[in-house]
Formats: sequence, structure tokens, C-alpha cells
Amino acid sequence: MISAISEYVQKVPQLTLYAEHMNMLMIDTDTTLKEFKNLIQEKYSKHHPRLLVLLGNSALLLRDEYRELWGDIPIVLCSEENYIGSQEVYICKQPIVKADCIPLSQLADPYNLVHLYSNLYLQENIQLISHIVPDMKKFIFIGDERQINQTNSIEIQSKLKTMNPDIEYQFITPKKWTTNQLLDSLYFIDPNTTGILFASWLYKTKFAGNTYLASNAYKLIVTTSAPIFTLNMADITEENGGMIGGYTYNQKHYNQQLIHIVSEILNGKQARENPFYTPSDGVPIIIILSCFVKDTPPPCVRPTPVF
Repeated sequence: MISAISEYVQKVPQLTLYAEHMNMLMIDTDTTLKEFKNLIQEKYSKHHPRLLVLLGNSALLLRDEYRELWGDIPIVLCSEENYIGSQEVYICKQPIVKADCIPLSQLADPYNLVHLYSNLYLQENIQLISHIVPDMKKFIFIGDERQINQTNSIEIQSKLKTMNPDIEYQFITPKKWTTNQLLDSLYFIDPNTTGILFASWLYKTKFAGNTYLASNAYKLIVTTSAPIFTLNMADITEENGGMIGGYTYNQKHYNQQLIHIVSEILNGKQARENPFYTPSDGVPIIIILSCFVKDTPPPCVRPTPVF
């Protein structure tokens, strides 16, 4: 999505794009959140942006600070949840209790906000995996410690119980497992009776006294023979991504809608005047590996995903 906006901005000479990364796994106290807020204030207090594009609900934690800095600034939010929880659940990496959710629709007018919903299609992904693994006895959900994965884990477990209470459920996170331990576990699973759904595998690590985020370790996971489904379109379409598929929307269409709304706002329309967007083109995508006969290089290729 950042790339899509960058390409748009490059065509409009009077615009400049600035990007800041909140890295919520690094923000685990009120103090570190305040440090990030101070960083934004120091860098942009004298430069009034025309609009904000926020990726992820956690970026809304500073919604009052944005208004204090820049007034009634238009906000375009792209996120995987259509509600927001308390500051505590994002900082402490806790699941959001449905009773405590605030629908984003309630924030549209007071915060001049429009929402583009990045639907994860949890129910549809579970059904897809069940169809591919009809004799499923165990379901593994792989996700890091961020709040959204904690919330999704509870929802997935609930949906599985409704579908078949005899299915064993396991939530694997880098907080309790190393990447090597995860790999060892996946090498010995039975792919005929085990469904695997991947979300993300970010974790904090230290080197030379500095703490940083490791973000590419998941690519080791797909070296196993186990068929792994994913919640993320990028993991499906990325070359050598290794994921077998998933149920998702068309990211190209989503990006086009994002750019359309950004353009509308830059031309004078307020964010709150735009309708919320929910993709309507979600479909199952399966990557099929094809092997060629001899004398036809390469021996195996990954065709373009078919919607």
C-alpha cells in the first residue's frame, strides 16, 4: 500500500510523502508510546500534512494527538479490524473483548476518518483449509504477539469448535517458540490431517546490545513439506513465498480504491464524506506447482495465482 501511494505521489509534483513506522511490538509501555508521539510532534509540528494514511488500527491510538497537532486533518485508515479497542490491549498485546469494541463508524465524523477494511476472511480461510484437508484432526495458527493475532486466535478457536469440537487447536507464537522449534514441529506433522494457517512471524531480538525486529524468518517456514495457508495476499503472490494459498481479496483493486479516496481528499472532499470501503471480491486462491518434462527448464515453476 505504501508503494501504491508512492507511485501516485510521484506523478503529482507538489506532493511529498513521509512514512513513519510505529512497530507496535517495540511499543510495550505507555512510556514508549509517548516517545513515539514525541517523535511525531518534533518532526511534523511545523509541517502541516494535508492528510494522514494510517495502516493498522494501532496507529489510531494517537488520534487525539493528531487533532491537537493538525486540527481536523483527514484520516484514511486501512486496517484488518473494523473496530478499535483500548490503548491497553495494543500495548499489552491482549485480545480485544467484543463487548469493549468501538466500531470505527463511530469515529468517522469526530475524527474526519474513512476506513478501508482489509478483511482477513477468517471463516472463509478455515472453510478453505477444511476443504483441502477433509480429514483434519488438528489446526495450527501461526502468528506473532501483536494484538490482532491474539484476537484472531480466540475467534479461530471459537469457529473451529462450532465446526467440529474434536479438532485439536494450537496457536504458535515466537514468544514461546523459536523459529527452529517451529520448523522442527512442522517437519513432523501429517499434512493429511493437519491444517496450518499463517498470519505473521515478527519478534524482538537483540544484537550488540540493540533491540530490533526480525521480520523475514517466516520464509524458513515454507521450506517444510507441510501445506501452509496464509491470511496475507502478499505471501501468496510473492515469488518464492511458499504459501499454498488462502482466501483473500484482490489487493490491486483495494489499492485502486485507496488511491481514489486519497485523490478525492486532496481535491477537497473531507474523509468523513467518503463511504467506508469493504472489498467484495474475496475468493479462494490456490497456488499450483507444475513440473515440466526434461529439456524444459526450469524444472518447476509457480504460475500466477488465479482468482
